[in-house]
Amino acid sequence: YMQMAAAHVSERWSGKDMPVTRWQLKGKQAKAVRARMRRGIELYEKALTVDKSTPYKVDILESIAVVAQKLGDHKKAFSAYKRLYAVTGEDADKIRRENWEGKRRKGRAKNEPMVYIRGLGSVADTPDMVEEAIEMVQNIIKKAAPKSPEAREAQFYLAELLYMKGRYSNAAREYKRFVKLYGPAQDERGKVMVEPRRVDAITY
Repeated sequence: YMQMAAAHVSERWSGKDMPVTRWQLKGKQAKAVRARMRRGIELYEKALTVDKSTPYKVDILESIAVVAQKLGDHKKAFSAYKRLYAVTGEDADKIRRENWEGKRRKGRAKNEPMVYIRGLGSVADTPDMVEEAIEMVQNIIKKAAPKSPEAREAQFYLAELLYMKGRYSNAAREYKRFVKLYGPAQDERGKVMVEPRRVDAITY
């Protein structure tokens, strides 16, 4: 199913399978391309139901999220990003460690859970999805390690989502908290503290 799905969501160029481009979704063959990509998503979903313990679950869900987002199906992409974080969130440190070791061996890096938080926040475009995303990132902030990449992404998107919801005062408070936690050092009045420039740091 994975091989069949991959064939439906890609194009053959110079002997290689390449992702469908944006212009292909707007050209003369757009309708056919979109139909084929939707069929690809169905096949990926079938692969998940056939073997619920598949070791390729993350790869399949990532493909569903990316293809659905490209098609503008944000509801399906949102669901996939949510499941991706549920599957990988508790293993964030392990994934980062493996990525670091992989880089040293020039291996393929895995996406860190913070990427799925970013995806979740970027596709939430209905009141229900925004509300669900707010609840999810609030839970991540409570459970994630302080100042971890996941907590940072969740804090930023909490502010963004509150702004989208029209809760501007709450959004401003969360933006301020984000800057305080992850931005440059500030004094008691909230002004950025600028360190004095060293002479040996000046370049000519």
